[in-house]
Amino acid sequence: MLEFNRTFRVDTPAGITIVFLRTGNPEDGNLVLTWTTITGSGETERREKPFSNTGDLFHFCEEIVSQHLVARIHYPIRFKTYTRVWDTIAEIKSANYAAGHYFFSTGAMRFFDSKIESSVLAYRHFITSEQGPDNVRRFSVRVVSDDGRVDTLSEHGQFESYPSALDWVIILQDVLDRMEDI
Repeated sequence: MLEFNRTFRVDTPAGITIVFLRTGNPEDGNLVLTWTTITGSGETERREKPFSNTGDLFHFCEEIVSQHLVARIHYPIRFKTYTRVWDTIAEIKSANYAAGHYFFSTGAMRFFDSKIESSVLAYRHFITSEQGPDNVRRFSVRVVSDDGRVDTLSEHGQFESYPSALDWVIILQDVLDRMEDI
């Protein structure tokens, strides 16, 4: 039996390091993911979980990283297998409207004083900003499902600046790129 061992490390802006080790054989569906989180103070926690396919393992890794990039996720995101790569915001708007969603509607954008701040990032993410009653513009990272549904991946309004939201997406993209061949 051929065993594959892959390891990679993620350093989050919050000072947490996550080290992933994948062992097992993807061909026979016998995979084990071991991950260790290390806080800035040096505390460690090690966990392990079996998987029967690489797709489930990949999305579980993505979920762990996302949980550590934010204090909490705005609301539960179900990390499912995404097959679509989005090229433009116009494509996303069209699919969102066709699926009966209103994320990009004039009324919703006006109500939340929303602006689309980026092009498509990391295959299915983009950055928006909203200005609340306090007249402070804050930034959020959005994720798009295959049918065009838009969810908030970061905490809503988590970032005080576009560069900090973009840094978060760059870290996420780096993780996704490293996990492509897990």
